[in-house]
Amino acid sequence: KERTGYDATGDFCYKALHGLDAVCSWCVNERVLAGETVRWEVQSPKDNRWYHVTNTPIFNADGTRSKQAMIMDITDRKNMEEELLNAKKLESVGLLAGGIAHDFNNLLQVINGYAEIALFELKPGEHGHSELLEIRRAGRTAAELTQGLLTFSRRVETKLRPIDLNRELTEVARM
Repeated sequence: KERTGYDATGDFCYKALHGLDAVCSWCVNERVLAGETVRWEVQSPKDNRWYHVTNTPIFNADGTRSKQAMIMDITDRKNMEEELLNAKKLESVGLLAGGIAHDFNNLLQVINGYAEIALFELKPGEHGHSELLEIRRAGRTAAELTQGLLTFSRRVETKLRPIDLNRELTEVARM
């Protein structure tokens, strides 16, 4: 009565339980009446809730067969399984991002190092000096982004620090 909202004695299960007008595509009635116990999980189209269903044959003394159906609402468990799966996916993305960020950070160290060496060799105003300053600035911005990815992947400790928002917006506008 709790599931159907009324006394469903004598109603077909597809109508009473699922609000359908015809036999369910997952119906196992013939298999159960043939003597097989059938267990499965199904999402009801009536309320979109998940159920674990066990249908067991009953062999009556007069030679007829009937069935016993046990239905257990497992919606909460299914939702928790989905959340766990999503958390595992997110963890995998974090590990992948961390691995890529670590490798990218190594490349940036080389780029930034050579930019610093080249800037040491060139004086302001010489050909290529302003371009090297841009390379260094972009390299530092990329290194900060990489640190963000490493933080996301939990490979480094988070250290909060104040930022100059005006400077950051100016840098973004220049890029």
